[in-house]
Amino acid sequence: MKNILKKITSLISIWLVFPLTVLAVQSSKNRLDDIAPSAGFETSPNSIQGIIVSVITYALGFVGIVFLILMIYSGTQWIAAGGNEDIITKAKSRFKQAVIGFVVIGIAYGLTILIVKLLEASTSNTYL
Repeated sequence: MKNILKKITSLISIWLVFPLTVLAVQSSKNRLDDIAPSAGFETSPNSIQGIIVSVITYALGFVGIVFLILMIYSGTQWIAAGGNEDIITKAKSRFKQAVIGFVVIGIAYGLTILIVKLLEASTSNTYL
């Protein structure tokens, strides 16, 4: 019964988290597409700027999803360890590393938005 409950909980949490991550990636792509022309960048898929924006957006989203999956996996492994100290230590270590990675990705996303806003402000002669 515990095993089934753990599987159901894992599936529900994955089902709830993945759409939010995809929406975050889509939202940042739309924002960059809106700001890029005012900064003097082309947004057509064939331009180098459009390709770079797409690569950055999808790379940050993909890596964020990977770290999120690692956090969920480590948490469930920690819970299911059954008192085995080796498994608990590995799960804690992996969870800490995944959280640090997720924070780094969040900071990278924030810096990307800041740079885009600064580029927008410099081309429109206004400030943040």
